Parts: sequence; structure tokens; C-alpha cells
Amino acid sequence: MACVCCGEKLSHKFLALDHITSKKKMGQTGTKGGDVLYSRLVREGFPKGYQTLCHNCNAAKGETGICPHQLLK
Repeated sequence: MACVCCGEKLSHKFLALDHITSKKKMGQTGTKGGDVLYSRLVREGFPKGYQTLCHNCNAAKGETGICPHQLLK
């Protein structure tokens, strides 16, 4: 696994699951994440709508809607 934005892959501890569109648009209302979300994605065969981001890219996307790396591409 690696961050789809910056390519970080040194440790899974730096990575996070990200909803490509908002949770609300995906029909999710709960705040469960982490292990619960990962377990569900495994069970469902990793459905579309999710991506792996490092925590920095995920935080930037959450705050501004786009990661600064995307502005450089």
C-alpha cells in the first residue's frame, strides 16, 4: 500500500483510508473508522469510493478539499 497522492509507503502507520467523496455522499452517517472501516472494506472486497492516503495528504484534503501535492501535478 502507498499514498495515492505523494507515494509514501515506508510504513502502514503513516497511511489512512480516505473516502474519495464525502462520507455523507456515500451514505455513511457514523463516525467509525480505522479498524472497523478496514474490516468492513475487507469483507466487502474493497469497494470503489476509497483510497489510501498518508496522514498529511488526508489532513490537507480534509481541511481544504485538495492536497497541495495535487496543485503541483
